[in-house]
Amino acid sequence: MLQLPLAKELLQQLNSRIPQARMGGNDTFFPPLAVPSVKGPARNYFLFQQPYDTRLLNIYNKTECKQAYQHIRGEVESGLEELLALREKDQSFLPRFTYERLNGKQAPTAALI
Repeated sequence: MLQLPLAKELLQQLNSRIPQARMGGNDTFFPPLAVPSVKGPARNYFLFQQPYDTRLLNIYNKTECKQAYQHIRGEVESGLEELLALREKDQSFLPRFTYERLNGKQAPTAALI
């Protein structure tokens, strides 16, 4: 994004106003860029999983932190796999749009795994 000539200065200004997540860090955050699709509007898939309590995590214990990181990463990856599988089973835009226009209600979605 910073390579785009017109966007570079604007993005740097926006980024300078965002609070840093870590002390002394230089986090660069850019909001997602929406690009219109020829296929029509897409569905968004969300999966909310169990929260991970880090209150008892000793941040100075590298082994404990690594185990926590691996656990959380595994949960996120399995959640993404579930969402991708769900997206594959879900209807595409045109059949869903047709169903919703003819029936006046939301088209059914694929069941969660």
